[in-house]
Amino acid sequence: MILGVCPNPSIDITIPVNNLKLQQTNRADNATTTYSGKAINALKTLNVLGEFCVATGFMFSNDKELFLNDLSDH
Repeated sequence: MILGVCPNPSIDITIPVNNLKLQQTNRADNATTTYSGKAINALKTLNVLGEFCVATGFMFSNDKELFLNDLSDH
């Protein structure tokens, strides 16, 4: 088992832009929100490689569901 301590997890928001127009207003149709950070990204990678990983650390309580949903696939 690998234990990862995540003292500062972050929320990444990816916004795809299909047709970027310089010096104009660009509208985003959707956004993908994921949890990341150095330790979380390392644990996700190790999990893909077949290692059993556990993440622990600190976060704001209102982000709990996002964190659990994002990592449930891993």
